[in-house]
Amino acid sequence: MTNLTDALHIPDTQSERDERRLVIQRVGIKDVRYPLQLRVAGAVQSTAALWSLDVALPAEIETAVGIANGYCDGLPVHTG
Repeated sequence: MTNLTDALHIPDTQSERDERRLVIQRVGIKDVRYPLQLRVAGAVQSTAALWSLDVALPAEIETAVGIANGYCDGLPVHTG
């Protein structure tokens, strides 16, 4: 490495061909933090939900996240 650009180079491994021949049946994401609002004692309280999501293949995780996002956007403010 002769300069800073070479030292900071991170290879794009996702674009490389995978030669391991692994059979992957499920993919997912963990520890997604999602903002929510709850009504507690008449006042709206902001909080965050923590969830994980996985899908069976063939599927696209982006589609599943979009569905979850749409579902969470439609949640009413809950009375607790």
